[in-house]
Amino acid sequence: MGQETNMLCTDPRFAPRTYPLTGKPITLITACGGGTSPGTPQQGWDHSVPYLLHTFGTIFGGDITHIDTQLTRADHSPAMAHLRQKAVELRTQSRTLARETGTKLVSCAGPRTKSIA
Repeated sequence: MGQETNMLCTDPRFAPRTYPLTGKPITLITACGGGTSPGTPQQGWDHSVPYLLHTFGTIFGGDITHIDTQLTRADHSPAMAHLRQKAVELRTQSRTLARETGTKLVSCAGPRTKSIA
C-alpha cells in the first residue's frame, strides 16, 4: 500500500497542495473479521483505513464515502457468538450505504450512451 501511494506522490499530477481529486467521488470499502471501532477490544488497531482516508481525502482532496463492515467473522467464530446480532446490524448498515452510494455514483455519471459493437 505505501509503495503505490509513494508512486502517486511523485507523479506531477499529484504534487503537494494540488488536490487533484477535489470534487471526485471516491468509495473506500473495507471489511474486518473482528472489530476495531470504539468499544471493541481492538479499538484503534486499524492503521490502514485512517491512512487511506487521509491520503485520498485530505492530501488529494477526494470526496470520500467509507463503507466499513466489521465483525464479519462473528457468524463463524464461537468466541464471537455474543457479537452476532451486532454483526447483522453492521452488515445491514453497510449494504444500505453501498446501495445509496451506488445510486449516487450512477446519477453523477449522467445518461448512458450506446456502445458501438
